[in-house]
Amino acid sequence: MTLQQRLKSFHNAVSQLSIGGKKVKHYFHQRMSAPYVIWAEDRAGSYYDADNRKGEYTAHCTLDYFTKVEYDPVFDEIEQMFNELFGSGWRWSSTQYEDGTGLIHHEWEFWL
Repeated sequence: MTLQQRLKSFHNAVSQLSIGGKKVKHYFHQRMSAPYVIWAEDRAGSYYDADNRKGEYTAHCTLDYFTKVEYDPVFDEIEQMFNELFGSGWRWSSTQYEDGTGLIHHEWEFWL
């Protein structure tokens, strides 16, 4: 499966979250109200060479979930999705409260 196919497949999986597919954006958002997800690939991951050529490789990606709900159950839904898709190939990296927007911002890293 090519990287582009993996990216599209992941987007389709994230769109199945209970917040709804219209609240999931790849790269950016424009005037969305919380809750919403933004995700993107941000750098190359591991490369595997074969026959003196670049073979398969992974992309390092981040998923950001913005909500106004403390202890939001969608947090657990996202982690369950990651477990099903990647096993241990992901990690929750941070949660912050953003004073300017009043949103809780959760971030995960994963490799596709």
